[in-house]
Amino acid sequence: MSGTATTLSRKARREEAHRKLRQRKIMTTAVFVIGFMLVVWAVYTVVSIQQRNKAALDYTAADIVYDKPIQASHEMGAGAAIPFLPRNQPQPAVLAPEKFYDFGQVGPQDVVEREF
Repeated sequence: MSGTATTLSRKARREEAHRKLRQRKIMTTAVFVIGFMLVVWAVYTVVSIQQRNKAALDYTAADIVYDKPIQASHEMGAGAAIPFLPRNQPQPAVLAPEKFYDFGQVGPQDVVEREF
C-alpha cells in the first residue's frame, strides 16, 4: 500500500455496498411516503372545495319555482318629500307602464336589471 490510497477488503466492499443499498431503500421509502401524503392532501383539498361549492348551490325541488312569476319589491318606503316641491301639494307618483317583465332563466348568482 502506497501513500493515502488504500484498498478495501472484499468484506468491507460488501458491507459498503449493503450500506448504500439500505440508504437507497430508506430514501426511496421516504420519497414514496412524502409523495403519497402530497397526493392524499391534494385529493382532500379538491374534494373539500367541490363539496363547499356544491353546498353553496345545493337546492331541493322545493327551493325552485317553475311557471310562477317572481314578485320583486323594494324596501325604500314612502321616503321624504321632495324638498323643492310645496309640502301641502301632492307629491309626484311613479308609474311603471309594465306590470310584468320576463327575465328568462336567472341563476342564483346572476344580477338582473330592467329600466322602466
